[in-house]
Amino acid sequence: MAGKYKGPRRSLVIRDNDLIWIARMVVGEGGYQVEEDAASALMWAMAHRYLLHPKQSNWPNFTALLKAFAQPINPIWDGNPNNQSGTDKCEPGGQYYGTDHCSPSRLARRKKMANMAWEDIPLRVRNWVVEFQNGVLFPPNKLARLRKPRISNWGAKSMKKNLNGKKVPLSEWAPHGINLGNNWFFEDKSLIDGFVDVESDPNAPRRRQKTNPLGIIASVLLMGAAVLGTKLFMDYVATRG
Repeated sequence: MAGKYKGPRRSLVIRDNDLIWIARMVVGEGGYQVEEDAASALMWAMAHRYLLHPKQSNWPNFTALLKAFAQPINPIWDGNPNNQSGTDKCEPGGQYYGTDHCSPSRLARRKKMANMAWEDIPLRVRNWVVEFQNGVLFPPNKLARLRKPRISNWGAKSMKKNLNGKKVPLSEWAPHGINLGNNWFFEDKSLIDGFVDVESDPNAPRRRQKTNPLGIIASVLLMGAAVLGTKLFMDYVATRG
């Protein structure tokens, strides 16, 4: 049994044959040294996109979305005109042919990412992916800072976008986002109303949820203020007695 991610229009259950593509996406986008929060953000962003994007019917399953969205495993970026995926962006005549986007080193890396075996993926990443399948991988703590914690897209922090005829950083173009790893995560403006809820596999092992250090500090300060307030009140009562 796996967890179930529930959106306003449909649900998502991660299949066993999705796991390898999720893991390839995480390593391809986050690198071999990817940290847990960044890996979690990548996976939750894809769940939000699958369940909240208005064009969700374009993806018959989760792997189809991953391969269509994540450049490191997307066949239209591999430079192979025989992949039957449509016009390849890196083949002769393609949009980015002859540019740095299609350099030999980038093409070689994409080929490696898209063909990694499960055992070649770092163990910790494999564990996070299985936790995500079971619905027990927590979203990053930073998501709580957003007005609408529905990240569904990301881009390199160095990326520039057009805003009112001017090139601006991605974080300015999509200001309601979070910075994790080398990426800026944000919500697509076109998402439908609603949120994604998850029904965890009741038999899946659970880890203790990571605690936000700022939350601990705030709790301690509030507790201290409450104790001090009680003492001052009691002292006041004593003087009135």
